[in-house]
Amino acid sequence: GSVSTELEKTFCCDLTGTVGCDGAKDPCEEWGIKLATEAARAAVAEDSASAEKERADAAEAKIEELERKARDAEELLAQARKEAEEAKSKLQELEAKVNEEEGKRMKCEQELEEAKTSAQEGENKVKEEVKRCEDELKLEKTRLQELQEMLDGARETAKASQESHATAQGDLA
Repeated sequence: GSVSTELEKTFCCDLTGTVGCDGAKDPCEEWGIKLATEAARAAVAEDSASAEKERADAAEAKIEELERKARDAEELLAQARKEAEEAKSKLQELEAKVNEEEGKRMKCEQELEEAKTSAQEGENKVKEEVKRCEDELKLEKTRLQELQEMLDGARETAKASQESHATAQGDLA
């Protein structure tokens, strides 16, 4: 008759609803077997639940690992996108520089072509001037020759005139 036993008895009696639990016959005996069976079932269920929880925990850990890997992959992808954008930007800058240089080259070629044309025109003008001078020189030579001939003619005439004059003077003397 300890207090604990009394409490158990009251508990059993309350559960079974048996009247007169204070009697010699213990209604808890039958109930004890039921409780033991239930306890065993509960233990098995608990083990099963524990195993399920372990599996769930493992699955959760796996999910967390996969989520972490997914985040890492997303970060790598974002980094790769950023690098691709930077590369694209650099490429555009280079293309712009190439176009600028190409423009400069074309302008230089155009200026060179203009300078060649200008030089050619200058050369042609010089050639024309030289030819004009040569033509003038020929003309002057021809005029000079004509004058020389006229001069020679005049000298001859003067000489002949002088001689005839001298002859005439001689005739007078």
